Amino acid sequence: DLNKKVNSGYTPLHTACRNNYINIIKCLIKHGADVTVKDNNGHTPLHIACCFCSKKIVKYLIEQRADIYIKNNYGQKPLHIACHYDHENIVKCLIEYGADINVKDNNGLTPL
Repeated sequence: DLNKKVNSGYTPLHTACRNNYINIIKCLIKHGADVTVKDNNGHTPLHIACCFCSKKIVKYLIEQRADIYIKNNYGQKPLHIACHYDHENIVKCLIEYGADINVKDNNGLTPL
């Protein structure tokens, strides 16, 4: 099962995004991996890709219907994550795809 979770809630797709394995990501998605599945903290593979600074992977996930508006358990969208880790190239990419720079997380903080 491509969407089977381990204890952290990670799926193989989360792990591939964490390690920047673009070819594995493409293979997993091609064979049915869910790009919107959440781990135990509510992070989708897109949230994970935004942590580990891969614009190529972020763009690919969005092209595969990853939701840029989805929130984790802390109310953070992928843009919050990219800003937190100071990944300017990913921030610009997410904004180009329509990410809202004014959205607030559970603490009332905007991404910027």
